[in-house]
Amino acid sequence: MASIIINCDDFGLDKETNKNISTLFQEGSISSCSCLVNFPDFDHAVELAKKFNFSDKIGLHFNITEGSPLSKAILNSARLCDGEVFVKSFRKNKVLNLGSYEVAMNFLSKEDLSMIKEEFHAQVEKFISSFGMLPSHVDSHHGSHHDAMLFVFICSWCSELSINAVRPQFNLKKTNFIIKLVKTTLNIYAKIRLKNQVDFFGDLEDIKNCDLATNASVELMVHALTNKKGEICDLDLSNLKKKILTVMSLDHHLTGYR
Repeated sequence: MASIIINCDDFGLDKETNKNISTLFQEGSISSCSCLVNFPDFDHAVELAKKFNFSDKIGLHFNITEGSPLSKAILNSARLCDGEVFVKSFRKNKVLNLGSYEVAMNFLSKEDLSMIKEEFHAQVEKFISSFGMLPSHVDSHHGSHHDAMLFVFICSWCSELSINAVRPQFNLKKTNFIIKLVKTTLNIYAKIRLKNQVDFFGDLEDIKNCDLATNASVELMVHALTNKKGEICDLDLSNLKKKILTVMSLDHHLTGYR
């Protein structure tokens, strides 16, 4: 029986998402969520978390791809910002590996890393000042931390702050040898640096055909949209609660990051 963390992204995105995530917690459908701290409806998210007592189940949804930054220096980076807001193009850079396989990699300069680190600390500080505790873990908006180079630095920064988990690289789906090697190496590094790091990461579809060891730990990512039927749904617009029940019927144990 594997230990499953079902984490809902984008808490703080807007009031509808906030309410949906709060409902999922109250129903017991999810065990974790991650929060955007630089969006206008962040304060609404904080209110709901405190009202329904799930502040300790929230991680930081680190964001350098949408909305406005909390730090000032990063505004000077044309690579990361356009005027007063982030640009979404951070992960578009690719490096070709062995002429045929693409690995997401931004070759970040010392200045880039310094500005991203400053923004990371600003977002962590706002999280702490609002919830009164460290994030349970760190992941990222639009998956920017899955960039190979940035992933290593974020794991290091989290370790320095005693944040004990970072969302792993996707590793439930089958892929080619080169990609698997890169992701495995990065995930091993995270396991070495972080005390509560989980073994696997994917979504609700990824886990259905996986033969996991009984002591495996897994984070599954979900989102909390609303479909035309008024149901809370994942990105594919299907009923999220039904999808979660299907996965948990496989005799897994629902747990959290703490």
